[in-house]
Amino acid sequence: MDFERRAQLHNEFWERKNGRHLLGFYPGDYFISRRFLAAKPLLVKGKLIQTEEIDAVRYLSDYERMYKEALTIGGDLFYTPEPMPGIPWLEAMSGFPVHGSVSSIYASETERLDAGTIVCPEWLDKYKEFLAMLTLNGEGKYICGQPIVRGPADLLGTGIGQQQLIYEMTDHPERVKKNLEGFMNLLVYILELSVHGEMFGGHAMGFYHLWCPGKCAWFQDDLTAIMSPGLYKEFLYDIHKNLAKSAPYTMMHLHMTSSYIIDYLLEIDDLNAIQVNKDIGESVETMLPVLKKIRETKNLVLWGDFSPDEVKKLISELEPQGVYIIVFGASQAA
Repeated sequence: MDFERRAQLHNEFWERKNGRHLLGFYPGDYFISRRFLAAKPLLVKGKLIQTEEIDAVRYLSDYERMYKEALTIGGDLFYTPEPMPGIPWLEAMSGFPVHGSVSSIYASETERLDAGTIVCPEWLDKYKEFLAMLTLNGEGKYICGQPIVRGPADLLGTGIGQQQLIYEMTDHPERVKKNLEGFMNLLVYILELSVHGEMFGGHAMGFYHLWCPGKCAWFQDDLTAIMSPGLYKEFLYDIHKNLAKSAPYTMMHLHMTSSYIIDYLLEIDDLNAIQVNKDIGESVETMLPVLKKIRETKNLVLWGDFSPDEVKKLISELEPQGVYIIVFGASQAA
């Protein structure tokens, strides 16, 4: 794998000068936790998970396996491991109970909501343990990045319940804004902490394996899907503007169910890219008008279990400059 060549391609992507669409293949189980053999003891329905059950070193063989897989796969992904991405790290640090299921690890509502405070420092220590291990092991081979970390609204909705979040926005708006700001500050701290190592003068976004010419971060708030445009503008627009300033290269993750906020995001000058998921059952055809609109102003990263015909459709309909298509799962073999 010629990482230097891939870094150059990604640099052209950020400059919107790439002459072809960037294309990456991300193999493995759709459920991220099941890609880690070391996580198998945690994937038990209803299991309450403690940090003592997680030894970062035991995951090293999984990372090495994935690295070797990446060396054999074509495409433009810049291999970027991250602290075990199936763990809801910020929820755990915030004191939310963390449970296992047969396919994933999730957080549940908490009796103590102290937004922005690291209630359980042992989870922060465990996160740092993964970062240190990956940094040491990856020297000369790869750089690590951030895993999936939920946004302020996602964290608050998990902590108090999604339905209750909407009620709180109406009944106690100032309290909601204070909590969202607290979670935003915690998120920024973790995003900055996660920029570990440097390669070819840049860093990389974990999960999307996207190299950047400088420090970088990506963020999300999937619960925008249950809000009205008015609630989004009042409670989250300024939060997302601040998150877009948290690094020189920033990207926001979206599902099509939250596509109504795209007009707001396109107004944020500091936001470099928008990442859109193709979810199960969605049609590329119906997504295209939104994707074209994003690409006119921002860089566009697509992620999904795209079929070969869908990839061909995207390539034929979208101009290549600033477009990166990631094929996840079984389709990469087609």
